[in-house]
Amino acid sequence: MSVSNQTKISALYAAVFSRAPDKAGLDFWMTQAAQNPTTVFTTIANGFSQHPVFTQVYDSLSGSAYVNALYTNILGGAGDAAGVTFWTNQLASGQTKAQVLAAFVQSSLETDLTKLNLSAADFAAATIRQQTITNKATVGVQFATSLGNASNLASGTNPSILASLQADPAYQASVAVIANVTSNPFTASQAFSNIASAVASGNPIAFLSGSGSGAVTGQTFTLTANVDALPGTAGNDTFNGVLQAN
Repeated sequence: MSVSNQTKISALYAAVFSRAPDKAGLDFWMTQAAQNPTTVFTTIANGFSQHPVFTQVYDSLSGSAYVNALYTNILGGAGDAAGVTFWTNQLASGQTKAQVLAAFVQSSLETDLTKLNLSAADFAAATIRQQTITNKATVGVQFATSLGNASNLASGTNPSILASLQADPAYQASVAVIANVTSNPFTASQAFSNIASAVASGNPIAFLSGSGSGAVTGQTFTLTANVDALPGTAGNDTFNGVLQAN
């Protein structure tokens, strides 16, 4: 299925940096996409891999650790064993981390899963991954376009230094806005609502980053088959589980 360049770029931000794109970044990479239409995704993924924060976080990781990091950034947890093995083998065969990143995100977004010969378990895992990355990417585009220049990093922030980046309120907001987005469409709808409320507040970055009085933050909890003790937080938490007949 066809996915817009905006969505693909936003998905890269989610997969690599666990954040939504800022307007300046999204505009920059959209310009690159226009200039390199035939190799757009590989070119952009390679650009991401050359960013100093990418090298600080990922260069020293082993193949399997890198693949697991991509799964964690998207799903909030480990990927399926077959998927982790496949992508780790791609790295072992000589593909670069940028090439695996491009293929991983693009296949997660665009593959028609019904045409693959997957087991029921692998199909379910791939479906959750596709829905999750699509939801995060869509919310990320909405964040950058709705907030506009307010989504950009402060002039004093050095995006090449991880500590400086993480201290930036706009960066914190870009992380928070997709943090609770899962494969559940309700979580994406809630994020869209949060963005609209943030814009209406007049101080969207403070609202979304947690420093404003109307900030909506929280955590996502996944129920298990056992007895769970999940007290939640003071924020807008999401509890995921499956209902079964007794």
